[in-house]
Amino acid sequence: KQWYQRRVAITAGRDVLAIDEIFDAKPAIMRAFQAAKACGKGRADIGDDYIEKLEFKRFLLGLRMYFEYWVAFKRIDEDDDRRISFEEFSEAEEIMKKW
Repeated sequence: KQWYQRRVAITAGRDVLAIDEIFDAKPAIMRAFQAAKACGKGRADIGDDYIEKLEFKRFLLGLRMYFEYWVAFKRIDEDDDRRISFEEFSEAEEIMKKW
């Protein structure tokens, strides 16, 4: 039980960007973070490395949007090189029409 409590305390202390260990969506997470930071007026004592309470809602909204884009991108990018070739784009035309 003591080990479990210590593990929970360590896990709860991780920052938001460590979520990429769970999801393979670091680009989406980073874009949402950057968008939230760009719209907020950060306090000097907190710094740009953390999301403040006022920026958190924008971060969550951006995360949802960028995550949807990331999932769509991953479906089209068949060879997993993080680029969409003309062939991949052409093959995904019908899928994109449904979106």
